Amino acid sequence: MVIKARKIMVNVKIEEKLKEKRRDCVLIILSISELICEYVRKCVLSILNNFVAKCV
Repeated sequence: MVIKARKIMVNVKIEEKLKEKRRDCVLIILSISELICEYVRKCVLSILNNFVAKCV
């Protein structure tokens, strides 16, 4: 019984660490996608500004 309880405790700890890592990965992915969105928006705005400047 004691050995089983210890195994369960270890498994729970491992699962908690995996959840923390997953959460960190999600946060990293979100921040990267935000940066990409910001970059794309700036590119689109500059392209539009150039296009408008050429047309006018």
